[in-house]
Amino acid sequence: ANLVPESVHLSDMPMPVEKLIDAGLERRMDLVRNVTELGRSLRAKHQIKTRQVLAGMQVIVRSESDLQHLEKAQDLLKSELNLKEVSFSTDEASHVNLSVKPNLKLLGKRLGKDLNAFKNELEALNLAPQKVAQLINQLESGTKVEIMGYSFDLEDFLVDRGPKDDRLIATAQGATVLLDTHLTEALIMEGLARELVNRIQNFRKDSGLQVIDKIRIQIEGGAEIHKVVTRFKDYIAGETLGLSLEAVKTLACAFESEFEVGEETLRIGISKV
Repeated sequence: ANLVPESVHLSDMPMPVEKLIDAGLERRMDLVRNVTELGRSLRAKHQIKTRQVLAGMQVIVRSESDLQHLEKAQDLLKSELNLKEVSFSTDEASHVNLSVKPNLKLLGKRLGKDLNAFKNELEALNLAPQKVAQLINQLESGTKVEIMGYSFDLEDFLVDRGPKDDRLIATAQGATVLLDTHLTEALIMEGLARELVNRIQNFRKDSGLQVIDKIRIQIEGGAEIHKVVTRFKDYIAGETLGLSLEAVKTLACAFESEFEVGEETLRIGISKV
């Protein structure tokens, strides 16, 4: 019997089996995608290279269940965003400066003579971080709030979030991230090591070497690059199938080329072993 239909257009679309859907896994992946996009957007906005390792990021979500979902994906987030550490919290008021103001375009006519009193009400609320955080959580989860006898939803307010330190901040879909972009010498060197790995891997490919070919690697560059090669020798060699890796004054390899890594100009030489 012919088990393959003549055309896929004559076949019924497969239907999802509800009992096989893992709602927890779906929620976790939605959260991970959202947080990853927030982290990437901050990197792109502030022109931080993907291969530059960063110290860490704090992720703040509304519920304990969302926090637990993200904790299970901690290693994935660190890998996707090139971070040393990721931490989680549900207490936004302790980590973020929160405030709300009335959306005057919507509320000016509606509140009329009560507008100034409403402004004063919000200014007083902004002095109580936990209360303003609770209000924002309600609004962003789609719940209306009652103030001074009026009913309000999220679009009636202008919500402002600011970091309490020098970290970068971004918010979307119930998650706020605080990205630490302070670069220590160690982080800069690790970033350069990852850049070197990328250049060597591409150079291998461009030189016609096979993925499984073992190679000998030489790096000709300044003092900073030599320091990186020495410190991250095992990592660089391991990632590029290098049986040996050395910093030299003059290359002596079958394939040689010049590259830009960070602010440095250097030459890489490789030979098949």
